[in-house]
Amino acid sequence: MLFEISAWFLIKKENIQPIIKLPNIFTNRVELIKPNICGGMVLENIYLITDPTPPPTKTSKNFKIMSKETVDIIFNITGIIGTAILILAYLLLQAKKIKSDEIIYPLLNLIGAVLLLISLFRFWNLASVIIELFWIAISIYGIWKVKSRTEN
Repeated sequence: MLFEISAWFLIKKENIQPIIKLPNIFTNRVELIKPNICGGMVLENIYLITDPTPPPTKTSKNFKIMSKETVDIIFNITGIIGTAILILAYLLLQAKKIKSDEIIYPLLNLIGAVLLLISLFRFWNLASVIIELFWIAISIYGIWKVKSRTEN
């Protein structure tokens, strides 16, 4: 029987053989708990895993788990691309290469804001998340406005 309490694990053992086979990672991390009464049952031979670190995940030959640094770089690049798209949209608007009532302007704003929001899931900043959510909502409104105008 496996009982989970927050980050601790209780395992019932009989005759030194665990009901649940423990990975080697837990070998020296098991402590005996005195028999205890739980819900009218006497729990005997209960062991506590004091360090419930999960075992390393298995990977195939073609797939390797990315390091934290690699994941950080990917999220940073995503945010930089989003920023570049927002700056490009604003630059094109100021240079009169596009108009604010054309579909491309709110669409560029939407794509840039979504990419920035994705990067903020890794590098959390509440104020930035709030402004990106408003940027996305306003961009969707702008796309809807352009679409409804062109349909009429």
